[in-house]
Amino acid sequence: MGYIENNLVKGEEIIFRTRYHWFVIFSFALRSLIVFGFLALLMVPSTGSSASLTCVGFLSIFAIVPGYIKYSTSEFGLTNRRVLIKSGWLRHETLELNLGRIESFQARSTLLGRMLGFSDLTLTGSGGTRLIYRGVAHGDLFRKRVVEHSTDEGQYRQAPAPVSRDFPTSGDPFEDIADQQFNYAQQLYRSGKVEQAIGVLEVLSAQGYERAQRALDKIKSS
Repeated sequence: MGYIENNLVKGEEIIFRTRYHWFVIFSFALRSLIVFGFLALLMVPSTGSSASLTCVGFLSIFAIVPGYIKYSTSEFGLTNRRVLIKSGWLRHETLELNLGRIESFQARSTLLGRMLGFSDLTLTGSGGTRLIYRGVAHGDLFRKRVVEHSTDEGQYRQAPAPVSRDFPTSGDPFEDIADQQFNYAQQLYRSGKVEQAIGVLEVLSAQGYERAQRALDKIKSS
């Protein structure tokens, strides 16, 4: 069980969860490779090009480790009561914020972020506390769901059925998370919340999830 499950209170259910996007691994490695490459150029006169390249290659392998730790230990969760965020391994950085104490929640995506499905999140709580999380997978959908549940009191009191409490274990994490959100959209539609269901489906469709587009076509044609 992860951090989110271990910190649930009685009557609290998980509505949505995500983590950092796998791109953070590549981002860490790329920045480190640039630094190591510059150091290798400085080492060439004294050690030779082959020795420098070997050193860079060896260090580049270790450059992946910080990014992988950030990716694998991250948890972003929304429950029917609050937002819970945790990252880090040896030193945990955690956030637990009641929905009623969220003042603003912004999601920004670059062109690459929109293509790969990640966003930078800026969360501001009461008192002006401002936190930024860069490279969150499905960050726009996470923000949308938080805003829905922090402003809709009726939906706040009666949360939808919880999704799986395990992180995706298949070869394609997007498909597993998208399946969960598709099932949630079905629940909204069956309970008469058509506009909210369409909103979720449109986000999934924009990210290339074909089942969502077929469902949208069927709703619009009915």
